Amino acid sequence: MKSQTWHKLRQQLAPLKLVALPSLLILGLILGGRWAGAFQSWELQVLDLFLKYQPSEPQDKRILLVNIDEDSIRSIGRYPIPDQYLAQSLSILQKHQPRAIGLDLFRDIPVEPGSAKLASAFRNMDNLFGIDKVLDKNKSERVNPPPSLPIERIGFADAPIDLDGSQRRGFLGTQTQEKGFRFSLALLLAEKYLIAQDIHLDNGIQDPIAMRFRSVEIPRIRPNFGGYIRTNTGNADAQMLLNFRNNPKAFETISFKKNTIRKIFT
Repeated sequence: MKSQTWHKLRQQLAPLKLVALPSLLILGLILGGRWAGAFQSWELQVLDLFLKYQPSEPQDKRILLVNIDEDSIRSIGRYPIPDQYLAQSLSILQKHQPRAIGLDLFRDIPVEPGSAKLASAFRNMDNLFGIDKVLDKNKSERVNPPPSLPIERIGFADAPIDLDGSQRRGFLGTQTQEKGFRFSLALLLAEKYLIAQDIHLDNGIQDPIAMRFRSVEIPRIRPNFGGYIRTNTGNADAQMLLNFRNNPKAFETISFKKNTIRKIFT
């Protein structure tokens, strides 16, 4: 009786072999291809599409961008922008008591005239942050920070670029040989802004190496994070996936023209 039952069961299951074996083969090919990174570029392109077509967000009034564009250079008549114009603009911005000012401009070498005034601004404005470049293997390509700026107000400006030339990730912090663990400019500005609301930067709970603001833990990118397969994360201990705002005017923006900032804020 048992043999007859088993024989019938085998007959009923026999057609499934024709479906199961090809299915397992296709599944194996898909898993193997993904492990090998064959689909990474496609997955990242799909991510780009999702970000592009996500719901539009309103303009964030908390952030003002001052752009040094071609019109700015023409109005001043030279480039790099002399230190005196930077010092004057920073002074005008400071009068309106912003929580943080980020100077995303390399200034390791003085650009006269006005270097003494800019150095004074670096020393005296405790909400002013500058940048350096720390992650290049070739030390000759690194850029030092402004010499008058305290180390706790210097964030690095390095950014990871994917193989297709797109930037989808951002550095939050990295370990350096010369100066220990360093934070990026973006993180320092966010920390300075949030600390006024009694929100402090701390280590993650689920991932102790990740970063956290109160209950918000920023997921840290690993080599096999999301669509990435064995991605080289360099020596950065903390990277995050960027969420680009879907708004052509996400932030208020003005041009760094001669006297433009003074006219807007006075």
